[in-house]
Amino acid sequence: MKEQIPVFVFALFVAACALVSASPATAPGVPNVVPATDEVILTQNRHTACVEIPAGSRSTLPSLLEVPITRIMNPAQTPVSIFVYLVWPATQTDSTDKQKILLGNFSVFPADRAGTYVVRVSDGFRRLEAMGVHPEQGHVALRLELRRISEAKAWTPIELRIAPLRWRAG
Repeated sequence: MKEQIPVFVFALFVAACALVSASPATAPGVPNVVPATDEVILTQNRHTACVEIPAGSRSTLPSLLEVPITRIMNPAQTPVSIFVYLVWPATQTDSTDKQKILLGNFSVFPADRAGTYVVRVSDGFRRLEAMGVHPEQGHVALRLELRRISEAKAWTPIELRIAPLRWRAG
């Protein structure tokens, strides 16, 4: 029974990610954690995506994460940022702020030019372990969030294509 509880909690977590990042082809509530080897697409209508952390990166705890943005369609050149979080399933005793840790963020500049951005992740992994959550158990994922720099302005059409994330020691 004890083995089934973490699996159940992880299933709930995956479903929560799916609700936030469900694409039109995915019904709400169907798990949608993107495999680490897949491309991620963020748009004005789908601002978030959950990406699995490869098993090797969970056990070695890398220092840096490369986020390769391979294509941007942003005709209005809306200034945007990408926020990167570690996320994990909540337990009944956790509060909402304990369910994610900000690893870092970056602004895409120029707003319509692809490039590779680097986020330092080592401090976030240390904080995660200090909270008693161990990434090597496989219940931790990355959450990418697309945000407008000026939240007061309306969304304009935008699409960012992100190649598989790359983990590095550093």
